[in-house]
Formats: sequence, C-alpha cells, structure tokens
Amino acid sequence: MSPSVVISLDYELRWGVADKLPDSAGAYRAHLDGESDAVFNMLELFKQKDVGATWATVGAIACSDWDEYFERAPKPPAYRDQRLRFRTAWRDIDPQGKLHFAPDVVRAIADAQGQELASHTFSHIYYREEGCEREDVLADGQAIAKVMQERVGVTPTSLVFPRNQEAHTDALSQIGIRRWRTNPRVSYWNDTRRDKQSRLRRGMRMIESLAPIGTRRAPACEMRASYLVRFALSDAAWKLHARRIAGDAKNLRPGEALHLWWHPHNMGAAVFPNIRRLADLIDRIREAAPAGTRFLTMEESERLSDLSS
Repeated sequence: MSPSVVISLDYELRWGVADKLPDSAGAYRAHLDGESDAVFNMLELFKQKDVGATWATVGAIACSDWDEYFERAPKPPAYRDQRLRFRTAWRDIDPQGKLHFAPDVVRAIADAQGQELASHTFSHIYYREEGCEREDVLADGQAIAKVMQERVGVTPTSLVFPRNQEAHTDALSQIGIRRWRTNPRVSYWNDTRRDKQSRLRRGMRMIESLAPIGTRRAPACEMRASYLVRFALSDAAWKLHARRIAGDAKNLRPGEALHLWWHPHNMGAAVFPNIRRLADLIDRIREAAPAGTRFLTMEESERLSDLSS
C-alpha cells in the first residue's frame, strides 16, 4: 500500500465546547459563526485539490431545531462532573438553534464527492468520563445512525471520540462503527479525561507540534492521530508547524499514514487566512511526500490496508 495522508475533522458547532463556555450566546461566537463558512470553503478546496477527508459530525447538528433534538436525543449520561451535563441554558441562549443545528451543512458534506460523513456521537458525549456507561454509548450511537440515515441517507461507519476519549470500543460494532481514530502513544495525548488536563500536558502537545522531535507517522491500519493542525499560530510558529508536518510526510513509507485533524471552528474566526494556510499545507505535503502518496478518508485507508494485507 502506498503512503497516505488521512484528514479527519471534528465538526461539532457549540456541542463540542459548551461545557467549557459560560452560558452566554457571545462566548466563542466569532469561531462558531464562521464554522459553516469554514466547512463550505474546505469542501471547495478539497474538491480543487483532490483531497479526501472524513467529517466526524455531531449527529445533533443534522436536526432542524430544538424540538427535533429533544425528540431524537437519548437520555444523556449521568456524568459525575456536573459541568459536563446538558443544561437547558444552551437552548435558552440560542432559541433559534443557529449555534447548534445546521442540517444544510451536513447535507453538503454528505453530497460532496470523495468526502466521508462519520460520527462524532449524537450529543458529543464523553466516553471516558465517570457516569458514561455502555448503555449510553449504544443509545447515542443508535440515535446518530437514525438521524443521519433519515436526513442524508448515510449511516456512519467511522468515528472520532469527543475529546479523543477512546473507550467502549467493544460496543462500537453494535452501532455500525468499523473504525475509529486512535491517539498517539504518549501520556499527554492519551490521558484525555477532563480532570487529567493541565498546562504541562497542553504545553507538551504544543512543543511536539513545532519541534522535530520523533515522528508521528504510523501504520495506516492503526488510524492513529498524528497532528492537530493549529491554524491560530503566529506566522513564525505556523512556518515551524507546517515544516514539522511536511518533514514527517517526506519520510512516509509504504503502508504508513500521517493523520491530520482539527475542528472547523478552529478556523471560524478567520476563515480565509486559515483556508490559505490549509491550501499551502496541502501543497507542502504533496511536494515533500513520496510519489504516489494520496489523501484518503478513514474508510478508504482501511479498505486499501485490507486489500494490501
């Protein structure tokens, strides 16, 4: 199997950051307001550059409004950490649902050639947090499969864990999931529970994204994340970051993959400068990587890995 670059996007609107924000409609607003524009611009860029990507989408986004959400949503996990629990304040600050629902964007992703619509769970639930049980995973998975099939005719078979909290993998086949993004094998990426986060861990993640320390290449069959692409860096830091990623791409070997990921809302506050950075990064990777390297979705990467084994 030729080397590959896999891109997976965590498309989540406010569902992905709600527990970290105050109950205010203005919190993180510029990023959220620009997220749909970021998605449409990425879809166009990927079409132009023949790039496949996996869009791990919160299922609730496919709902039209709060009424549909409450009709479809299963009972949320009884998290021990109260900050993680659903709050009706989220509805109260966004009664029209502009920060939580975008079925037209989900449709655009599903209709885009070469793109894969995947699961980021129905309500962005946290698999590793205390109070999230196997029954919650199954109910949530059934809910996203149902809404995606009914709304866009797609049943997701790939999954990205919210907050990278890899757990309950034994239950995933029961909700139609065949593959999922895994974490780098270092503690500051694997210890993903909320109470395990610290400035030191975040600092280590930043340092490794800039400095040429080790490698983040991995066997394609492992679906292991390589880099969170950090679009908000200063110009000088972005050059180091892009150089770091391109350097790993240069050394890709047959059967290996470089797996890049980010959240579309990371780009939302400055869509066009960030799209230019993404276009430049794609070009840098293509120039550096061995001949025959392709940009693949998670589904394509698994299928080609199976064919070559």
